[in-house]
Amino acid sequence: MLIAALHRGFASVLVLIVVLTMAAPVSAQQVINGCRIEPQTQCPGANLAGASLAGANLAGANLVIANLAGANLTGANLESARLEGAYIAGADLSDALLGGATWTDGRRCSPDSIGTCNPE
Repeated sequence: MLIAALHRGFASVLVLIVVLTMAAPVSAQQVINGCRIEPQTQCPGANLAGASLAGANLAGANLVIANLAGANLTGANLESARLEGAYIAGADLSDALLGGATWTDGRRCSPDSIGTCNPE
């Protein structure tokens, strides 16, 4: 009887593991105001104000004149992203990767830019 109970418990855990591993990551499916949150996305002028984008991969994204006010971009990958004219007041860029990004004022960020744009 104990062995049968353990077997049922093991089967339940196994089913749960299979279901969890088949689920797609939420960030891979995230779309905010028509902007798909993924590398190389094309979202000029997008309204991402207040968005939760912590850890998002937006490498190479076109976010020209986008509204990122108050967005949480903690640890986000914005390498080589275009941010010219973007509004970033109150955005949290802590630990965000900014190497090669074009900053809001048109400056290119140096490869070692993390959390803030260090001009090349």
